[in-house]
Amino acid sequence: MQVKKRARVEHQPIRDALPCATGLPDDMDTETEDRIMKKYFDPSIEPNRFKYVSIIKIGGHVPYEVIYTLNHTGAFASHNGRQALLGLIRDARNAGAHRGNCTNETLDTLERYTQYAFSLEKDETIGCGSVDAGDFPVRLLSAERYLEDMAKKSII
Repeated sequence: MQVKKRARVEHQPIRDALPCATGLPDDMDTETEDRIMKKYFDPSIEPNRFKYVSIIKIGGHVPYEVIYTLNHTGAFASHNGRQALLGLIRDARNAGAHRGNCTNETLDTLERYTQYAFSLEKDETIGCGSVDAGDFPVRLLSAERYLEDMAKKSII
């Protein structure tokens, strides 16, 4: 009787999959790497494109505030989120007057961060480079809060 062997699952080091990642400890064990990779490449994560577009459209005149806000919403934490952002950037370039306050500088900067800036966050998710809240004296309001404020102003 022939015995079937289970296929061995190959371990892909996180440094190979995300060569631009920063903040990775040198002594990270394979279980931690696998856990992080599973979170980042989870196919069930569905990005909230409407929220991403709102953030880009409203705050698009200040590139790093857009990046900070998107990072805060988790847009960079998954492969699916980053791919959605790249698609939205392509769409925004062709949107003409419909892209709101969003400038070409913002789109260029956002595209660079989406493609190349990776950092390991404290909760073992992938973040966006070294974007830190301390770097932004004036932070962009979330899209929901902005819309609420605008609604209040029009009522008064």
